[in-house]
Amino acid sequence: MTVPYLIVVADCKDELRGGHIGDAALEAMFGTIVTNVWKDKNGKTVMKDGRAADGYWGTADARRHRDVSGILILPKPHLWDLRDERWQPILLRNPWAERPLPDDLLPLPGFECKPDHVAPKDGAKLADLLGLPPVWPPAGT
Repeated sequence: MTVPYLIVVADCKDELRGGHIGDAALEAMFGTIVTNVWKDKNGKTVMKDGRAADGYWGTADARRHRDVSGILILPKPHLWDLRDERWQPILLRNPWAERPLPDDLLPLPGFECKPDHVAPKDGAKLADLLGLPPVWPPAGT
């Protein structure tokens, strides 16, 4: 196969609630946040956050599921909610994918993997990509 593979998760049962969908998705894909503690050569305690290798995509040192290019989460996939900021889709791109998603495909909000951390990434609203009118849903519906 030579095309990207995108997994789409649509919450049709209204189970993804709250404002932490992005955090949960990051942990699911990249691993649980853990704090590593050690002593440096002078005996001083050093603490640094990192990620455990329990995420679906693993870590930079232990990459997994490289055949999956990305995951798109639709927290409330109802047509009437596509202008609501709270229910915007989240796109996570697998930084180690064998077949990455093209940058111009689905320029939605999400996260991008930097060398030392994962950072939020702005994007267009799905309603704009679909060409829905600025006032949505239409009055009287």
